[in-house]
Amino acid sequence: MKNYRMTSTIEPINVHDIRDEDRSIISVCTREELENVAENIFRDDVRLLVRYERDRFCKADEVTGYLFGSFSVPKKKEEMEYRNFMFCIHSQGILFVDDADTVEGLIRKISLTVTFEQPNVGRFLYSLMIALIQDDLYYLNSVQDKLADIEDEILEERGENYSEGIMHCRKEVLTFRSYYAQLTDMVEDLQENENGFFDERSIELFGRFADRVSRLLSETERLREYCLQVHEVYQSQIDLRQNKIMRILTVVTTVFAPLTLLTGWYGMNFTNMPELQWRYGYVLVIFISITITAVCLMIFKRKRFL
Repeated sequence: MKNYRMTSTIEPINVHDIRDEDRSIISVCTREELENVAENIFRDDVRLLVRYERDRFCKADEVTGYLFGSFSVPKKKEEMEYRNFMFCIHSQGILFVDDADTVEGLIRKISLTVTFEQPNVGRFLYSLMIALIQDDLYYLNSVQDKLADIEDEILEERGENYSEGIMHCRKEVLTFRSYYAQLTDMVEDLQENENGFFDERSIELFGRFADRVSRLLSETERLREYCLQVHEVYQSQIDLRQNKIMRILTVVTTVFAPLTLLTGWYGMNFTNMPELQWRYGYVLVIFISITITAVCLMIFKRKRFL
C-alpha cells in the first residue's frame, strides 16, 4: 500500500507518519492488499469496498461515515477495454483500490501539474476526474476526422466495404457516451454531500466538472448522429450502384427480348414457313436483328437510360 499527503502538492509518506488529525491522506492499494493487510489507518468496515466493485460502471454511493465509488474508464483506441478502480472517502482522506497502475499514474500527473492552495479530498478528487477527461475532446475530434475520411472515400468510391469502419467508430462513440452519462450521475451524487466530506468550493468545482462532462456528452451525441449520416451516405452509394447494375440488366433484357421472340418464332420450323426455304432468309433475319438492336439502343440513349 502506498500513502500520500496533500500539501501544496502530493507527497509520498510512510504509513507510520500518518497522524490521527490528518484529513488529506491518499492511499492506494490492490484488492489483495486491502484484504490481507493487518495494520493500516482504516477500520475493518472499509474493507467492504472489496465487495463494492461495479463492473464497467462509474458510481458513487453515500454510506454512513463513508462515500464509496468506482470508476470504469474506457481506454482510447482499445475497443471494449476499461481501466477499473474503486475509491472510498473516509474521515482521514481517500482510499483507492486499483489492481493496475491507473491511479498511480494519475497521482504522478496531478503532482506535476496541480498546486493545492487549500488541500482537501474534494480538490484532489476534482483534479483526478479532470485528469481522466483531459484529452477526451482531442480523442473525439480524431474520431470525427476518421468519420470524415470514411465519408470522403465513400463519395469518391475509393473502396468497397466501409461498414466495419463506421461500426467501429459508432461503438467508440456509444462507449464514451455511456461513460459521460455515468460521470454526470456520479457528480450529482457527489454534490449531494450527505456526509459533509466536501467544502463549498469543492462542490462548486464538481459543478464545473459536470459542465465539462455535459459538453463532452453533447459532442458524443453529435458524433453519434454523424455516424448515422455517414452510414446513410454509404447506404445511398450502395443503392446507386445497385440501380446502375439494374439499369444495365434492364437494357440488356429489353434489347434481347425482341431477338428472343424472333428466334423463337423461326424456331417453330413449320412446313409452310416460306422464309425457311428462301435463300436470303438467313441474311434477312440478321438484318432484322441488327435493326432491332440499333433502334432499341437509340431509344434508350434518347431516354437517357445509357
